[in-house]
Amino acid sequence: MKIRKYFFAMITVCLFFLSIVACAGTETILTADEIMDKIDETSPDYSTQKTISEMILTDKDGNEEVRDMVMFSQKVENDQTNTLVRFLSPKSVKGVTLLNINDGEKIYLYMPAYNKPRRIAGSSKSDEFMGTGLSYEDMSMDYQDKEYEKTLLQETDDAYIVEVLPSGEDISYEKIILHVD
Repeated sequence: MKIRKYFFAMITVCLFFLSIVACAGTETILTADEIMDKIDETSPDYSTQKTISEMILTDKDGNEEVRDMVMFSQKVENDQTNTLVRFLSPKSVKGVTLLNINDGEKIYLYMPAYNKPRRIAGSSKSDEFMGTGLSYEDMSMDYQDKEYEKTLLQETDDAYIVEVLPSGEDISYEKIILHVD
């Protein structure tokens, strides 16, 4: 009888520890929208921000061109943002700079070859920017808008990979893949 009680006690203790281990191994899986919301939640109080990005352009034949860029953002009054995007490489686009004022209210493009900025007219904001397939408005990199369909493609140890699909009819690019760490 004493052995039986000891046996049941050991089984109970083992089951208890197994349930703790099982619960410790489970994590809440985030949706793509929740990941994008977390991006917004983790950076709401910045006044300035610097982001270094890599843009990989892939044509129909699978050929890739990598463009490195740096983006500076500044929050201004009325919760609007000014953004400056400068291409760092390759040489063909190095120094090309886009200035987006008040969330796209005014957009300026600087091309080193011309050595002066050019204002982008309101009617041209949806035009393609520098052969990227992205419009001048897309270059603001604000994918929180409901006009984008977001899908979580993969979760790795150090990043979420989110696919962003535009939902407009006159879109010249197929998708954007974001690596969020």
